[in-house]
Amino acid sequence: MGPITDTRQIQVIESHLEDALAKGARILTGGKKQGMIYAPIVMVNVDHSMTLMREETFGPIIPIMKVRDEE
Repeated sequence: MGPITDTRQIQVIESHLEDALAKGARILTGGKKQGMIYAPIVMVNVDHSMTLMREETFGPIIPIMKVRDEE
């Protein structure tokens, strides 16, 4: 875990998390926050309708999206 150095970045991370969770994503592990420190987050059930899949979060989030095949 490493500290997030800018409070505005905390807001971006939280916004991306809230958007993804509201659209059906699930936190598999992590996500605990202490002050400016976030534990690494692994999210599943994500898709391209979610902000974290379209914009750079610059936070400790790993989204995992199922795909049909390599193409």
